[in-house]
Amino acid sequence: KVWDALKFGINFLTEKGISQPRLNSETLLAHVIGTERFALYVNGEELLKPWQWNLYQRLLQRRGEFVPLQYLLGSVNFFGFDFVVDKRVLIPRPETEILVERTLLKIKNFPAKVKILDLGTGCGNIALSLAKLTKAEIYAIDISKNSLAVARKNSQQLKLKKRVHFLRGDCFKPLKKKRVLFHLICSSPPYLPTEQLRKSSEEINFEPEIALNGGEDGLDFFRRIIKESPPFLTKDGYLILEMGDHQSKAIKDLVKKNKFLSLESVVPDYQGIERIAVIKKYNHEFIEFSELRILTGLTGLKHNKNVVDELARLSTKVDYYNSRVDSATTK
Repeated sequence: KVWDALKFGINFLTEKGISQPRLNSETLLAHVIGTERFALYVNGEELLKPWQWNLYQRLLQRRGEFVPLQYLLGSVNFFGFDFVVDKRVLIPRPETEILVERTLLKIKNFPAKVKILDLGTGCGNIALSLAKLTKAEIYAIDISKNSLAVARKNSQQLKLKKRVHFLRGDCFKPLKKKRVLFHLICSSPPYLPTEQLRKSSEEINFEPEIALNGGEDGLDFFRRIIKESPPFLTKDGYLILEMGDHQSKAIKDLVKKNKFLSLESVVPDYQGIERIAVIKKYNHEFIEFSELRILTGLTGLKHNKNVVDELARLSTKVDYYNSRVDSATTK
């Protein structure tokens, strides 16, 4: 009976030390039967078919070995959409939905033809959620061909095959020869310190290390993204990053050291932990040019040859930068 199977599962997972054994048992049994969890209690007297009982036992056994529940189900719900997940990809976290929310808010700042880049796309949950909810042109990059295979499968399932450009490569490298600038770059990069990853729960060991390991201090990818992103952002673009626990200060410092970026805001997650960094691009040369021009007018230095030469240099750089941005944006 359904009742008996459910009780068996709860007891089994409790003995194995799995947290929330009732929720796990209900979810697996409902998955096997093809029903909702609440229906298990409505139809508790019904008999399971032999194949259902056998499959349920196999799933319980694997869950008892700490295989993540989402891998056993083969899917996860993210931002209201169902995504295929397996051991080739990181399981999307609820906190990452906040990154999508912030990106959606910033889209309103730009014209209709917005370009968005998702760095480290994994199963494609960020890029494809944005594609579902906007008309933006979206690029998604991942270094793992296995992850991209899952992301492409999700794009087909969600009927978004033609909406997202999937590229394989390391960080921004696939874009080196493409004349494209982005209004928004978003990323949930690997941010667990190596030592912390080694001490993490057994479930995390089933997820791909490449999607979790952020280096010795967990900041390796943040350093790269913050350093390398400005040339790929429009002059008024945004970089939106998901951070790990207690990484907010370090990332603020990294942004502060980058003359092309400015931290606009930090958004907490559902537990109040600073989780999302919203970073704005600004034209450093334009600001420098404007400040020098104002200073010249205030101090009467406009006849000083060195000042005049510096104004000319900066003016040329500003014009070149703006023409490059306009050219790339119209492509």
